[in-house]
Amino acid sequence: MRTSLAVSHRSLVFLLACALLMGACLDPTQVTFDIKTDIPCEKLTGTTLTIGLEGQTEKLDPLRVIHECSADGMLSAIGTYTVVPKGTASVIASIKVVAAFGSGVDVQTDCTVEKGYDNCVVARRRISFVPHHKLTVSIDLFQGCVGITCNEQSTCTRNGRCVNSRVDETQCMADSCDNNAAFAGYGNTDAGFIFDAGLRFEAGVDAGFDAGPGAPTSGFTEVAASRAHSCAITVDGGVRCWGIGNTLGIDASVPSLLPGDVTGLELGIIALSSGTDTCAIVAGGAVTCWGRFAPRQVPGLSSGVIALASGDIHHCALLTGGAVQCWGANIWGQLGDGSNNTSSVPVNVVGLGSGVRAIGAGASMSCAIMESSGALKCWGNGASGQLGNNLLVDSPVPVEVFGLDAGVAAFAGGWYHSCAVMEAGGVKCWGSNPRGQVGDGTTTTTVVPVDVVGLHSPAVAVSAGLSFSCALLRSGGVQCWGENNGGALGNGMAPGASLTAGDVLGLSSGATRLSGGLQHACVIMATGGVKCWGSNDFGELGNNATGTFIDHPVDVVQ
Repeated sequence: MRTSLAVSHRSLVFLLACALLMGACLDPTQVTFDIKTDIPCEKLTGTTLTIGLEGQTEKLDPLRVIHECSADGMLSAIGTYTVVPKGTASVIASIKVVAAFGSGVDVQTDCTVEKGYDNCVVARRRISFVPHHKLTVSIDLFQGCVGITCNEQSTCTRNGRCVNSRVDETQCMADSCDNNAAFAGYGNTDAGFIFDAGLRFEAGVDAGFDAGPGAPTSGFTEVAASRAHSCAITVDGGVRCWGIGNTLGIDASVPSLLPGDVTGLELGIIALSSGTDTCAIVAGGAVTCWGRFAPRQVPGLSSGVIALASGDIHHCALLTGGAVQCWGANIWGQLGDGSNNTSSVPVNVVGLGSGVRAIGAGASMSCAIMESSGALKCWGNGASGQLGNNLLVDSPVPVEVFGLDAGVAAFAGGWYHSCAVMEAGGVKCWGSNPRGQVGDGTTTTTVVPVDVVGLHSPAVAVSAGLSFSCALLRSGGVQCWGENNGGALGNGMAPGASLTAGDVLGLSSGATRLSGGLQHACVIMATGGVKCWGSNDFGELGNNATGTFIDHPVDVVQ
């Protein structure tokens, strides 16, 4: 018999209130997680469930420690847990389930990020709540995933591959979804047994959830740094920006030294990307952009967008089904449509009508990680080798990055160089390298990926700026390398260059998100705060000052 771990009492309170006040009522907004495994029950020594804001689960204590397991057909049942959200705006919930596998393995002491989850299975989901619908999301722990560590935005499938863990509610109809609709990384045939879920999500999803001890209830969940400004998503689904005035949608005349709300932008923001202008995904999958103009919806992208990437003056969107579309400047072919024609509306990227897991962009180029293989393909400006295809030429269509035909977990593009995080946690970079921004210990430009030297622990994310790069580590620490003029490395040292990865002062742990701009960088902390460092000519550090660079992280004033 399946064990019910816990059902929130708020569901009962909600239904009683409806009966007393109205006589009838819509269903409560809630998600039930149904945890199963193909591991024999006798081999499991314990399971933990952790729920928090997106990017926070590695820093939170488990909400539940589970020791139940019962045979239930092809998959054994571990239990269910129901979460009731609170608030008035959309956020993304992040769920992590960890199981200990084998005699003598303790799920709480041995299955940790510090120990690399050896002899453990980790499964993740990221989901937005659907107003007035009760969703059921299956979380499956596969024996083929023992000892495999994916990054915080990915989960492990039956065949041991890391795929995007974002549940794609827009593919759901009625009260169920087919297996292929489960993940934003659409097209994965190994997912299997994913979930039954409710109607597509829309604006007005209730925010917050019972996230367990330590979950931040204020502050920010995601940050995007760019040329001379920064923006961040608040916990209630809003956006605040700071820095040069004519890119904020706030006031075009003067810089904003403190975070300010973007005028005319609705709540329910799910994701951000930032170039000269900034774009956001709103609940429902539409895209809105602003900067040198007031917020406005991008034509043709009214729904179904699950990820964004921005270059300096172009943007790309990843759609449900794995297609990629881009718009904006196209001088170097960065839109990927086979031409050099600028387009104010999204155009299809050649050969990427499906099968893409994730996207990224540099200043004048773009890249995509393929779902089936984890291969990386790039297009656009290649004059400095930033396409990584062993050439120094542009390409208006996607080309394969040399040696990265499998195993890529994340990508970031700079102005003239590029970097990728591998599934095993290593970082590779390529392109222009006069200030050591490739991180291989030399200043030699390379047209193929090379390993970054000096990382203390596996990386989960990477960012790239003008002539510097940074990595967010699994430990929550941050390391940077390359040009330090303007304090971009955050190491407290005088201007110069570091040819290998070095520590950012005060950030040995606690960071959950990372984004790099032209000459500054920002992180989200587990507390919900934002810290930035580097150039501050236009107030892009958000510390109520301007004109002087800062060579170490400072708090963005909230």
